[in-house]
Amino acid sequence: MRVFLSYRRADVGGYAGRIGDTLRQRLGPRGVFHDVAAIAPGEDFLAATDRAIDECDAVLVIIGPGWLVASTGEDAPRLFQAEDYVRLELQRALQREARILPVLVGNAAMPTADDWPEELRELSRRQAVVLHDASWSEDVEGLVRAVRGEQPKPARRKRWLTIAAPILIVLVLTTTGILVWRSNVDNASSPPLPGCGLSTGTGWRSLSLDKHPTGVIEQPNGTFTITVSAARWRTQDDGWQVQLTTTLKNDTTESVTHGEWKYKDLLVAQRPNRAICFSADPTVVDPNTVGEAEVGFAVRCKPDGLIQLVTEDRKETIAVTDHALDPGTC
Repeated sequence: MRVFLSYRRADVGGYAGRIGDTLRQRLGPRGVFHDVAAIAPGEDFLAATDRAIDECDAVLVIIGPGWLVASTGEDAPRLFQAEDYVRLELQRALQREARILPVLVGNAAMPTADDWPEELRELSRRQAVVLHDASWSEDVEGLVRAVRGEQPKPARRKRWLTIAAPILIVLVLTTTGILVWRSNVDNASSPPLPGCGLSTGTGWRSLSLDKHPTGVIEQPNGTFTITVSAARWRTQDDGWQVQLTTTLKNDTTESVTHGEWKYKDLLVAQRPNRAICFSADPTVVDPNTVGEAEVGFAVRCKPDGLIQLVTEDRKETIAVTDHALDPGTC
């Protein structure tokens, strides 16, 4: 099975990357056409997308809050412009009678019939898949089933799970004393984080790095190498913020989305802390190239001892500060 992602980068670029990675995990590395990773420099963009649509089994139209209102310099909706690339993609999909699934993210609403140009108006009658930030993992699983043409789970069972899950978690925490609950859902099944600002200026202090703040992560088709090139911290609210500058070297045969899920936890005083912001340049790292990122963490303990970065799926733990330092207490 092969899926084509149609979207506007300025509207839902982060969501598209996360959805694409999730589908690749389910459908295989070649099961998703995502333009930023699939079109080579210098290649004819329209020819490549037309070919991909002709070969796909389903087209996902990822619609965010800015999808419909995107305009040209004259404030005319792009969707009503003959040369708009999203319009051209959808027209191509309709011409070959492809299965088209609208996917709503970021609290976007499904466009009404009047919001579409005449050639695309029938899409207003397509049942949409809605991905909510609060129930992202469950909703993404529903999207995967929809792409595969499977029947959705009964809504009654879904409501029971929505009500019962928080109660079960509280019971587990109360009766067993577990302080940290780790989801068994794939790392790619959570909403994107906001971008990080600059970690310079008043209040920021640099951390001395370990001599080798690097981790090599084995993949079926090669390796990723993640390196921390800078680390800074500052006091924030009732705790601290630590922000890392990292690089990801892609020594595999496939392009990879450089997402925050590659950075599982930051251990400060041996306590895990999740990322709160993330920015990558570029978003997609091609084979044999290097991408850079900023990833920020809100931490509960003062960052003055051993600090470690845990990568996705806990495949590697990188010493950010001197590995000989005492972890400290909190």
